[in-house]
Amino acid sequence: MTIIDYLIDEEKAEKAAKEREIKVSENVIDVLSELYGKPQWLINPKDHQDSVVIVNKWVSELGDYAVEDLKMACNNLFRYKKCVTFPTLSHVLSMLSSTAKMLEKQAAKNCKFTCIERDFFSRDVALGKPFYVIYHYNRAVSYILRSLLLQEIGGYEFSLLEDAAKDKFGNVDSAVLRGLRYRKALGLGLFDYLDDLLRKSKNGGLDND
Repeated sequence: MTIIDYLIDEEKAEKAAKEREIKVSENVIDVLSELYGKPQWLINPKDHQDSVVIVNKWVSELGDYAVEDLKMACNNLFRYKKCVTFPTLSHVLSMLSSTAKMLEKQAAKNCKFTCIERDFFSRDVALGKPFYVIYHYNRAVSYILRSLLLQEIGGYEFSLLEDAAKDKFGNVDSAVLRGLRYRKALGLGLFDYLDDLLRKSKNGGLDND
């Protein structure tokens, strides 16, 4: 390895470390601060507490989690009243674990093909949005979970979702796969395109995209 190669690798490592730090700071510590107020170890640390060391520990433990998982865990801690004051790292890790199990159970249920679509359909009816029949929701959601998601994350990560949906015999559980794709697409904000896709479906243009 040349000096230039070494410096490039070192720069990449520093950039990756910085991105992990920003991810945890913005999507965990900042989110929890909005819900509970800033942690005491940050605004009024005790003699044995070093805020830099604590943040580094949080980044080390949480840096590899997806942004949508981190946000969901933080919101669930507050929603289910798991903590009265600013949560500890252990609280967050525990919620990440229990949330993952909950999502897995939900995805594994025998959900009808149109359950996601009917949820959006019912929501839009309640909000008084332009009316589309469930057929258009089927097409729009299918397009998001397949075409848009594939475009967004690429073929390799898309295939990893399928691998994650396989049972112990190597067979893909379609309900689990659908749940994983939905969760990923939701976290990436792909359902923000739902209204446009519904409109295209109604006009017969979705299949040509």
